[in-house]
Amino acid sequence: MRTSKMICGLAALALVGGGSVAWGQFTNDDLETGDFTGWTVQNTPNGVGAPGVIEQYDIDGGGPKPSSYAAKFAVGQAQFQSGQQEGVEMVQSLDLVDGVEYTVSYSWATKRESNSGNVTGGVFSVIVDGQIVGTPLDSGGIGGSYGFYKYGEYSATFTASGTGPHEVGARITRPYQSPGDVFSYVDDFDIDPPTGGGGPSLRAIGDCPGRVTVSWANATPSRPMAIVYANNTGSFVVPGGPCAGTPLGLGTSGIHIAYQGGTGGGSGQVSTNIGTGVCGHYIQMVVVSGSPCETSNVVQLP
Repeated sequence: MRTSKMICGLAALALVGGGSVAWGQFTNDDLETGDFTGWTVQNTPNGVGAPGVIEQYDIDGGGPKPSSYAAKFAVGQAQFQSGQQEGVEMVQSLDLVDGVEYTVSYSWATKRESNSGNVTGGVFSVIVDGQIVGTPLDSGGIGGSYGFYKYGEYSATFTASGTGPHEVGARITRPYQSPGDVFSYVDDFDIDPPTGGGGPSLRAIGDCPGRVTVSWANATPSRPMAIVYANNTGSFVVPGGPCAGTPLGLGTSGIHIAYQGGTGGGSGQVSTNIGTGVCGHYIQMVVVSGSPCETSNVVQLP
């Protein structure tokens, strides 16, 4: 990268650090604000149920979770269309890393407030950018012989397509019009990136040999950082400084700091001309923040 910023050794990571980054996590995941802060709730095209309410509810019945705030909806179709799943969507914009596998999970419950049975209390899904990922969960009938309360946990796994913001959350539907006394609840949202997916995102675009732009996003703002280069991937551990003990996804061959600077507002980029000797090799970003320090995904140069 920029010659004036070339550093000879990993000792350059001995900088003053601190702070942390909230990467790819839901805001107000347990709804304990008592409202939908951080969430966007809307009906599906032929659905009803929005805006919903937040109320105290025991989301797992006799399970270990205490009664707490949960989202409550009476979902269904606005106009009956046979077999069509309609209701509400409850989403947030999360910054994800391209190619990383994520698992979204949440608690769900259904209940009926009349004596008769209904064939479905709700179908629960995870959606990403408006599309269902994984297999929806049909909670089955509710009320009467079905039982008046049902509880469970649901999760779905997907691989992010593109680094940056994505709309992620839940879709709660029924294939009938709402009877007005069948309710669906959701609470305790979580998104779980795998090891190494919980830091800033890094990517490299361009031609090798030629000009390459390395960009980063979702780093802790206003922190010192370095982009580390190596000929191979591996499990190198930073040997000293405030990032001592931080594991990288890089190997030891040719490892050195290629660029040192700051994270700015949490995103930024640098561009440089690179030669054939580094084509196809690897870089990773280290942000001097926390213990161990934050690390990005490993990127292979063009």
